[in-house]
Amino acid sequence: MKDMIDKQSTPGYVTDSNGNELEIEIILEFEREENGKRFVIYKDKYPENDEDQDSYFVAEIVTVDDGSEEIIDIEDEDDVDYCQKVFDEFIDEIMSQEMGDEEEIEETIVS
Repeated sequence: MKDMIDKQSTPGYVTDSNGNELEIEIILEFEREENGKRFVIYKDKYPENDEDQDSYFVAEIVTVDDGSEEIIDIEDEDDVDYCQKVFDEFIDEIMSQEMGDEEEIEETIVS
């Protein structure tokens, strides 16, 4: 799979391997210091069904000859492991924030 990413767009777009342009929500861009590779976590802004609404995708960002950027599948296992750790930390942070919000709501109701 090779998708094009247009970071100038808000929120962003990818063109899938069938030539369909999909609007995406870019969640996080990050770089791995050990090798300088760049990655992105994104999700489909308008999923086709409810099962896909919380599906996140992680891909590598590469610059091609004409200077544009593409996102491609991550092939290196070390990069996959690294991205999994970043993604897990991201999800843990979101869950912590949501739990904090719920505790605030409970304290407000109890008070």
